[in-house]
Amino acid sequence: MALAARERELLAELDVQTGLQNDMMQEKMKEAVTDFDRYMVANDWLEATLDHINAQIPKEEFEDIDMSYKPLQLMTVEDVKPKSPAQLRHELTELIKEAKSKIKPVLLSKRDRAKYIKSYDEVKEENGMIIIDTLGHIILDNQNINLEILRKIEDKRFEIDVKYEQTRDLYEKQRVVDQ
Repeated sequence: MALAARERELLAELDVQTGLQNDMMQEKMKEAVTDFDRYMVANDWLEATLDHINAQIPKEEFEDIDMSYKPLQLMTVEDVKPKSPAQLRHELTELIKEAKSKIKPVLLSKRDRAKYIKSYDEVKEENGMIIIDTLGHIILDNQNINLEILRKIEDKRFEIDVKYEQTRDLYEKQRVVDQ
């Protein structure tokens, strides 16, 4: 109930604010000579409206987690000590919450949607993509394999592929000579 009343108050205030802005913008629109000037006035009006709306949205407070880099020479004993898993989990959870709050929805064109978003069948057909379903998650959790370990495995595989590609000609020449 209280939330709906607050929303109605904000909408009424926005209508008043928008009405005042509309009057000012209409005057500026009459003064605008070229299409470029009209676009500039419309852009200013949209930015002012968005700023007003964003100011009304309550902001969530997040912890200030120091993620800055410190050279080894300037580190203190506290900086060198490893953090406990509980503290690391808490800090990462806070960082994820903050990142999620900053995500803004985006309208994608059909071309971009087809380019960036793939269906499950398309992902299954792609050779380089590993699909981990629920059973896969359970197995990985039981074996204490996390995302970092999977990334290291993938990096190691990539390093092996790169080394092979760099020395492939050498191996092929040896095969030819050996025969």
